[in-house]
Amino acid sequence: MFLGVNSIMRKILFICFFVSICCWSQTPILDKENDTSAQTTQFVSIDSLNKIKKNYKFSNRNRLNYNLESIHHFLRILDVQKQIRKSGNKDQEAIIEIEVRAIIFLMHKIHARNNITDSVGYYQQKIALLTNKPKFIGKAYAIGANAYQKNGLIKAAIIQYEKAIKTYTTKYEQIYPLVNLNHCLLKLGSLEHSKRNILKLSQTVDAIPKHPQYANFKELIKIQQAYVLTASKKYNEALNIITTIDTTKLNTKKFLLQYYTVLHQTYKGLGNYVMGEKYFDLRQPKGNKKPAFKIGNVKYYINKLSYALLNNNLKQVDYYFKKVNELTTDAKNYKSYENFEVLSSYYAFKNEYNRAFINLKKANLIKNSNNREMAKERLDVDRFYIQLDEELLKIKGDNLVKDQLIAKNLNLYVSISLVLTIIFAIILYFRKKKHYQYKLELQGAKTIVEAKQAFLENMSHEIRTPITSIIGYLMLLKEHTLAPKKASQYVNIALDNSEKMIASLNSFLTLLKSEKGSLTDNQNTSSKFNFFLKELISFYAPDFKIKTMNFYYKSNILDALVITYDFNKLKIIITNLISNAIKYSHANSDIYLTVNLTETALQITIKDFGFGIAQEDQEKVFSRFYQSQNNMSIGGFGIGLSLVTDLIKNLKGTIRLESEINIGSIFYTDLPYKVDQHSLCTTSKILDFKLLSPDNTIEKDTKKVNNLPKVLIVDDNPTMVAFLTNIFSSFLNCTSAFNGQEALVKVKEESFDIIISDLRMPLLDGAQLKETLNKIDRYKDIPFIMITSVFYDKLKDLKNTLGLNEYIEKPFTKNEITSRVQFALERSVYRKTIFSPDAVSIDFESSETELIEKIKESILSNLTNTDFNVQVLAQMCGYEQKKMNAVLKSKLGLSIVNIILEVRMLKAYELIVKNIHPTLNEVIYAVGMNSRSYFNKKFEERFGVKAGDLKRKNAPLS
Repeated sequence: MFLGVNSIMRKILFICFFVSICCWSQTPILDKENDTSAQTTQFVSIDSLNKIKKNYKFSNRNRLNYNLESIHHFLRILDVQKQIRKSGNKDQEAIIEIEVRAIIFLMHKIHARNNITDSVGYYQQKIALLTNKPKFIGKAYAIGANAYQKNGLIKAAIIQYEKAIKTYTTKYEQIYPLVNLNHCLLKLGSLEHSKRNILKLSQTVDAIPKHPQYANFKELIKIQQAYVLTASKKYNEALNIITTIDTTKLNTKKFLLQYYTVLHQTYKGLGNYVMGEKYFDLRQPKGNKKPAFKIGNVKYYINKLSYALLNNNLKQVDYYFKKVNELTTDAKNYKSYENFEVLSSYYAFKNEYNRAFINLKKANLIKNSNNREMAKERLDVDRFYIQLDEELLKIKGDNLVKDQLIAKNLNLYVSISLVLTIIFAIILYFRKKKHYQYKLELQGAKTIVEAKQAFLENMSHEIRTPITSIIGYLMLLKEHTLAPKKASQYVNIALDNSEKMIASLNSFLTLLKSEKGSLTDNQNTSSKFNFFLKELISFYAPDFKIKTMNFYYKSNILDALVITYDFNKLKIIITNLISNAIKYSHANSDIYLTVNLTETALQITIKDFGFGIAQEDQEKVFSRFYQSQNNMSIGGFGIGLSLVTDLIKNLKGTIRLESEINIGSIFYTDLPYKVDQHSLCTTSKILDFKLLSPDNTIEKDTKKVNNLPKVLIVDDNPTMVAFLTNIFSSFLNCTSAFNGQEALVKVKEESFDIIISDLRMPLLDGAQLKETLNKIDRYKDIPFIMITSVFYDKLKDLKNTLGLNEYIEKPFTKNEITSRVQFALERSVYRKTIFSPDAVSIDFESSETELIEKIKESILSNLTNTDFNVQVLAQMCGYEQKKMNAVLKSKLGLSIVNIILEVRMLKAYELIVKNIHPTLNEVIYAVGMNSRSYFNKKFEERFGVKAGDLKRKNAPLS
């Protein structure tokens, strides 16, 4: 009854609309029931026709019910309007396009959607007669293919999809037919054709990288590849592809459904039935909606019954069997071998083996019949593709012949063009030459500026670091003038740093002399070799102690042996090799030095277990100013090994390197030295390595147990680490690391209240360390102070991009860095004090420590008090509300209101996770809040999860 009323209403509205169109255009249009001859005399403008077309909502894809009679009437109107206009009229083309769009709409919304395939060929032919535009003809083929596919006519669908792909002129239009074609090929079991089709799909998508849906299509390709693998029963390979799919880029429901389908098939194939059923359910309509037709219902409940059987869920098995029984009774025409197979499994599950056998027999009969039909269709499809390939080969052959003919005719034109090109090239050459010379000059100037900049930054680091240490220890010396032992220690460290700085500058000056070819001749002196070497090694004792490194020495030279040699050059060679080994090694590692005297040479070998040098860098490290790309931020002039090489060549010797990344490096040096009586100069015993550095296994730096704030000091220079540790140890617990990678390990093992890091370090520099910490939620808010010697503008950029708390340029004083550290620590420590009430109290002296402790105590003691507010807190702390608010904003970055709210939210989270109270209302009252809606809003804003969801998640299992 109601359907009849709706039909009448649509007709009335349609007639009213036509009347309004007539009035608007001031041209009367006869109703469809009027005389046909009268229709031929009426004229309707293109605008009016477009308005009528819009009334049918041809572009609305969500509209399912259409008045077929009204659409056909509209097509008759278009025929009349074509007859009214003379042939060649400019309106003819516009009317034809309206007509084509209406027919396509008719095919898509009514015939294809309702599985009516009889009229597909008729409408395709009609569109071909009306227009030659590829987008319309291709669309007609695609709609026809879709109709055939829905009716199970797979071979016909494949042919239609191939015609659509061939007809479409744009890559974007070809994508959807290629995807649908893939599903047809897989349904038919044509895996080889499917693989070839996916390759074509991938090439098509790659051809439109700037399309808005490009990222979407790239993920769609992976889904199609996974479909092929599941069809081949390669489920593990399919899962590997699926796990790489970014679902955030699948922004259409159609793609998501395909994604869920292939996951459901893959997990089911792998035997993971829980996950398989999960993704099967995700494919279904949301809410109370059911599949739209009875067969769809049967398929749904058959699948659910299958999963219930696989999961051995007796309750669900009976429920879904009942549903299947009800539906298959109504849908008597539904025959599917999957249906009978699942029913057979059900009866076997119920031990009704006779009925199980009957259903299995039915399933096999249908399956065998289907297989025969599919085999025949596969054969037909193979023949179709062979014919298609032959046609393509013929077209390519014809094109080749045409190209050869064109090539013959072009010879003359090529000759003429060649002469003109040569003339043009000569003119262009002289113009380009000038431009190229200018570009080279500009690039050269840029390279020189960059090289100078890098060198100046390295020199700044090498000079400012020891100067900072020297100034620092001299300032400490002033503070401890009455402590002779400490004063002596500080003086010695300052002197050592002065010598190291002078040695670095001397090395640089020596290299300049070497470049000019003015290295002095060998200035030989006599000395006990072992005494010389041990004295040289003792110079590095503080570095070994700070980095807790062991230095081992072995030599076959007798202690009493005096040799004559250029010890100045030998000192530079050995000190540079040892310095490199220390600088490029981790803390707690070992260095081995071996010196052997043969009858013809002095052999020096130094081995470390450090960062190593990449194969491609091993030849370059001996070049001027070169630093490995892996260690560009380590500082230095980049001249150490270059100078060593020059000095060894001057001494007629050789140097060789063996290295492996993360394993270490070995430098082999041979220096010519003749010994007349070798046996009298060396020992014949097989010697073991001796430890020459302080024994770190005996003397461990034990930390006092206290509750001071923890600081991590990161610097590749051991002396700088020692200096910072010295000035901070009175009020901070100090831990050290010597590069960014070591620092990351320490941060993950232990919680720190502040990090102080040098900028230039190996493996991971200070900026990279901070950038890595910023990506980890629990580390990104740790106060971070950067120490550096680079220029101010770079530091300013780093501070803005990385969110540094402070940066300090070298050289700096003790008071300067101490005040910066104290300031940075305040917010971190105060927040931890208030917001982590169960944490161990931190010993931190500051002007507001007493106030913070009072606030913490007041809030916790009044946590359940709903009347507790800002005014009450200010009174309890003895502060004016406005003044206290200003202090807290300065010290914690939060107002009093937000502090109280944060404490309540954190406590509520704890109560929910630990399941202290059985209901959420009790939790809300326990934290002093009486508005559930306000609590829920603030809780979700703070933690990104609803309080109720969190409560349910942590509820005890019943």
